[in-house]
Amino acid sequence: MRSRIVLPVVGVVGFVLLWQFVGSIWPHTTSQPTRVADELVDAFRDDDLLRLMLNTTSVLLIGFVVSVVVGVLVGLAMGEFRWVRVMLEPYLTALYATPRVAYIPLLVIWFGIGRTFLYAAVIAAAAVIIVFPTISGVHEANRSYRQVADSLCINKLQYFARVLLPASTAFVLTGARLGVQRALTTVIVAEFLVGYPGLGDAMKTARVTTDVDRVLAIAVVCLVVGAAITGVLTLIDRRAFAWRRR
Repeated sequence: MRSRIVLPVVGVVGFVLLWQFVGSIWPHTTSQPTRVADELVDAFRDDDLLRLMLNTTSVLLIGFVVSVVVGVLVGLAMGEFRWVRVMLEPYLTALYATPRVAYIPLLVIWFGIGRTFLYAAVIAAAAVIIVFPTISGVHEANRSYRQVADSLCINKLQYFARVLLPASTAFVLTGARLGVQRALTTVIVAEFLVGYPGLGDAMKTARVTTDVDRVLAIAVVCLVVGAAITGVLTLIDRRAFAWRRR
């Protein structure tokens, strides 16, 4: 138990010390942790970084929640009905394999450059990640519980609500942890490309001015946002399915 805490701390401390040393040799390209920390303090105190972070986070959370709902519903339908899977799977596979920068311009044409566009970009990127684990959960549930459900003579709606959805939750959470990272990178890229006020736009401004301290500071904020949401999902998974580890 102690090693699980000590080793990550040692790794982080070692990385920070190494970064500080390398930054003293190439300060204009690698920066230093102390300079990045100073930049973060100044940005939150004097600039609008907090407002930009809240803008990005609110879009991310709303779009991600919608992505989970859409991904679960589509995944349940594709897992339970073969004709739905045959009809939708080629398109979802193509969407998953397509780089996001390839379809973001199309979304700009459809939705403009406001929040609606950002929501659409997040949903297109994250929902498809949740669909495929949900399909796997449905197949696993059908193998384990279909005969029992048939013997109890429950109807389709009851089977969906009381069997398929609960049995697929662990798979959905796995997809959600992957999807939230894809959603975060998508909203950052979308803001970067269209100039919507957020962390992506702030990073674009720092890149234009070649401010490496600012770029790394914004990257740290993005990392913290993604890690926090992923941590919440991991905690939900551990609390909800603690019985699996007993």
